[in-house]
Amino acid sequence: MAQSACAAGGHPAAPGGAHDLRSVDGDRDVHRDLGDLPFWWLVLDPRPYPLARVKQGYRILMLTFVMVPMMLAGAVLGLSRHDLYPVYGICGRFASVSALTDQQIGGLIIWIPGTVFLVSIALIVLRRILLQEHAAQAAHGSASVL
Repeated sequence: MAQSACAAGGHPAAPGGAHDLRSVDGDRDVHRDLGDLPFWWLVLDPRPYPLARVKQGYRILMLTFVMVPMMLAGAVLGLSRHDLYPVYGICGRFASVSALTDQQIGGLIIWIPGTVFLVSIALIVLRRILLQEHAAQAAHGSASVL
């Protein structure tokens, strides 16, 4: 039963599972990355609003809508006291780490570095907002002098 559960999930411990896992993961990663490109283009577009499709404030809001669920999911996984994925415990272990510990480490990785990354992007967007406002004020000030 454990072998069939692991083989269905493409687990490397299952016979032939490592090959299946690599091809499925590679395809999934490429499709995920291509699907993420429009989001990141909207958020990181350096142009001001009339040229860009999204206002700067909405970019921060988009990042918030991504950040909050990710933080909550990472916190739930990282702070959980029981295994939330019982099937994961059935499949073979790569290292001598329990399924619960592995789940908690994964949750902390999702929670902390993921949040730091998104906050960094939000700070970049905020910096662009300030620079664009400063440039607009400078242009408006020089136009009024003439």
